[in-house]
Amino acid sequence: MLEALDPEGFAEASDPRVTRDCDLAVRIAMEGESELDRTHAQLSALGMERRASENQFRWRDPVGLHLDLVPVPAGIEAGDPRAVSLAREFVQRDTALFFRGYELALSDRVEVHLEDASRTLQIAGLVSLLAMKLQAWTDRRIERRRDARDVAWLLRYLSPGLAAEHLARGHALRPDLVVEVLTRLRASFSDADHDGVSDYIREAYSNIAEAYCEKHRRAVVAAVAEVLRQVARGLPELELAR
Repeated sequence: MLEALDPEGFAEASDPRVTRDCDLAVRIAMEGESELDRTHAQLSALGMERRASENQFRWRDPVGLHLDLVPVPAGIEAGDPRAVSLAREFVQRDTALFFRGYELALSDRVEVHLEDASRTLQIAGLVSLLAMKLQAWTDRRIERRRDARDVAWLLRYLSPGLAAEHLARGHALRPDLVVEVLTRLRASFSDADHDGVSDYIREAYSNIAEAYCEKHRRAVVAAVAEVLRQVARGLPELELAR
């Protein structure tokens, strides 16, 4: 589905990470419990079974598809007290960090048309996707190396020009989030020895000789550098923390 961001770029991508589940974010208003109940009822009507977990509502359908439903209270990233109170019913971690990028994902969506034309899906845009992945990796680096792999893979194969366009559009909506994403990319993915690049190599190429891995390190660093360069040219007013 990520091909919707750049069909030509991702058509040539190698070593994508396969996942066994689907993450679904649902915006809920302050009368969120009733809205959440309706969503649960709709999933149950589809034959899915709910499995409670700490941070998400996990579901599984009869053929084995795993669905992680994430309720997103309106105003949660801005710290709205009512939203935080509602989120505390199912999230134990810092809500401002747990939901990083989710509200932008719901407001700045990318449409994906299935090949059989049966329906249109909506996926998170690049800025929110990077924000969520970078936050998950920052929170729990050792157990979430796969998120560093996803970040590196996205930027390695996505056209730098398109990436810069997504980031510029995101800056008009959530400048704080874009600055955070770019700062983290520069700090962790812009040098071959940075932690993000190293975790990408460990996850994607653990069984390959180091000499061969070096070209993958260089490819990621070059891609990130070009994205940062194009963003700086398009948004010269940005000042990133070092």
